[in-house]
Amino acid sequence: FILIAIISSLVNLGETEAVFRPGQRIVMLILLMIVFSPVITNRSIYAYRKRLFIYLLAGLSITSFISSVLGFLGKRFIDGYLVGWYDFPNSLGYAQGLTIIALASLLGVVSLKLKLLCIGGILVTIVAIPLTGTRTAFYSIPLVMVGYAFLKSRNIKKLFQILAIVIAGGILFLNYVDLDTSIIDRKNKLQEIEGSSRDALWKARMNEYEQSPIIGIGTFRADMRWSIVNKNGNVEAGNSFLMMLSMNGLLGFVNFCLLYLGVVIPFCKYILKKRKSGLSPFEIMLSLVITYNFISMQQAGLLLNVGLYFTGINWLTLSLAYKINRFNTIN
Repeated sequence: FILIAIISSLVNLGETEAVFRPGQRIVMLILLMIVFSPVITNRSIYAYRKRLFIYLLAGLSITSFISSVLGFLGKRFIDGYLVGWYDFPNSLGYAQGLTIIALASLLGVVSLKLKLLCIGGILVTIVAIPLTGTRTAFYSIPLVMVGYAFLKSRNIKKLFQILAIVIAGGILFLNYVDLDTSIIDRKNKLQEIEGSSRDALWKARMNEYEQSPIIGIGTFRADMRWSIVNKNGNVEAGNSFLMMLSMNGLLGFVNFCLLYLGVVIPFCKYILKKRKSGLSPFEIMLSLVITYNFISMQQAGLLLNVGLYFTGINWLTLSLAYKINRFNTIN
């Protein structure tokens, strides 16, 4: 994976605009892979990464909850989007999705008082997500809830019981709370006008792929005829898999898919088997974050955007999913 990324950058170096800074980003990607690569692991490294994952989710949950409360107070908005304590709306929206997952994962193991606080935190976060305009986090909420019900149940009867509670609670909640999706609607219209809608971004990635289908147009690079690039060289990917295809061609795309499936398929088999005897809060949390990341990868770049924290979390969760039955000795 790293080798293909380096080769693609070197092959296309002469045509790569300076704004993309491929040398600097390659070094950052190598460091990221050393820290979070699924294949670089052992029990000690796994234990360290597990603690880091839990601390990160705890920290993100606290900061995103405070940011949500600030939104209700009408504070920390930029250009009409809630950013809170984060640098831009999508960063906060992604963290809010993780907050819902983290709090939901704790519901089965905390006292009644803490359980009510977790539910309150989830509801506050759900109301605040639309204020960021982050569509992926907002649309992922029902899928995360269904996934939680599935992972918490050991049989069909228990599954339907949990689903009934979640659905009834959701209906009751929506009966009293009106979710304001006007910011999301405004963002959709604005992106249609600017040519940065998901359809436009996907077409841009395919146009780039057609230029160099084998090795790609260069890691971290985009064709500026079709892509909106900011002053730091950051590109809105539109889709992580298509971005991999356009940047690293078929070689990089197939290589990554084999790596991804090689991690996720055994992990899913382990979770499905362990579910019958009961999953730990960590296993539920990790499963939901990986599912959430997969959904997010269809709408954003979570693989090669090394300057964004959710890229690190994506690779961190994959490293924790790798051979979990062997390395996760303490739940």
